[in-house]
Amino acid sequence: MTERQAENLANLLIGAAAAGAAYYILRDPVLRRAALRLSRVGISAGASWLIAECRRAWAETPARPAEPSPRL
Repeated sequence: MTERQAENLANLLIGAAAAGAAYYILRDPVLRRAALRLSRVGISAGASWLIAECRRAWAETPARPAEPSPRL
């Protein structure tokens, strides 16, 4: 078995395990509600981090030059 074949097989197994876990979670109402709550928390935490990073990048961006640079 080549390394490429091993990687493909591993990806297939991980995908099958993820699909099985998702199916199991979505079938159980308690687990489904918990997963939805966790996804909301993750999205809201990610959004605040993204906003902070955008503000930091904006502040670190140098001012725009007065004259445009010549095109070559």
